[in-house]
Amino acid sequence: MNGGVRRLDRLGIGLVILAIGWTFLAGSEGDPGPVAAVFGGVAVAMMLGRAVGAVNRSLVPAAVVVAGGIVAFLFRDDLLSFAPLSGPFGYANAKGAFFMVVALAGLMLTLAARSPIVRGVGASVAAAAAVVPLRSHVTASVILLAGLPLPAMVVAATGRGAARGVVAVSGALLLLAVVVTVVLGASYSPAGALGIRARVDQALTHDRVGLWNDAIEIMADHPVTGVGAGRFRAFSPIAREEPSNRLFWAHNEFLQQGAELGVPGLMFVLLIFAWGFLRLFVSETPDAVTALAAVTLLAVGVQASIDYVLHTAAIPLVTAFLVAIGMLPSRPLRRVGPGQRDR
Repeated sequence: MNGGVRRLDRLGIGLVILAIGWTFLAGSEGDPGPVAAVFGGVAVAMMLGRAVGAVNRSLVPAAVVVAGGIVAFLFRDDLLSFAPLSGPFGYANAKGAFFMVVALAGLMLTLAARSPIVRGVGASVAAAAAVVPLRSHVTASVILLAGLPLPAMVVAATGRGAARGVVAVSGALLLLAVVVTVVLGASYSPAGALGIRARVDQALTHDRVGLWNDAIEIMADHPVTGVGAGRFRAFSPIAREEPSNRLFWAHNEFLQQGAELGVPGLMFVLLIFAWGFLRLFVSETPDAVTALAAVTLLAVGVQASIDYVLHTAAIPLVTAFLVAIGMLPSRPLRRVGPGQRDR
């Protein structure tokens, strides 16, 4: 591993430490523990994924596939229910996001494994896992699975430059998704909208865009430290009027961080995602697995920009564990003498 990559890895650790510290500092009026635990858990999962993947790249997606199978078995009674509060996490969209990651793990296993039997298992799991968001009517997960992995695999198969291109485009698409949701939230009007904007609001649900607007206004009123971890509902007019727990959240993880932990809290989340894409981009031997790792990060990030899926700890932890193998060499790098290059 070259010095630049080592420095980048240290930067990632530093970002997580700063994010945890800021969570306790800015979120002290609320409940910073769960948010800080997710930040720390993501770092640990990433390091564990890289350690396991260094032994054998296919072990990491295989572990995610097994975890998905265990969850599916334990919650088989309502696994395919489209009820909003169904499934292992008590929320259908979180269930869809989790099995979206499991499906991507199955695809990564088909690429990383050497055994035809294991590759066949990976492909079968990918197809089976994709049924869960489809039958559960989790539209975002279905669209992301249908539109992202196959093109990324095809493009990345043409060479290392193409694989890096997939990583770069994935990062740009996530940034675009976050910007679009911010623009939609900032331009929201309680009186409603007309034309194309009205159709967009209807597709996302009117309350969702209104919650984004509340988060932006809270962030504008409390730009430095926010209102405290877990306190969005106390300050959101729309959330206060909702009797159920459904609106404890801004339905946008980036904006919720901004509302509860200020602009620095928002920036830490964005920077950690950006670090993930950058670290994949500088992978020494990027390939289709690297590209799928970027797609996984993109897919989870996009769903996090329209829902509160990262508050289900299993999703960011499994994502970090899986994305880690995209940062590893696709083959062991030989030690070479001065002036020579690995081939």
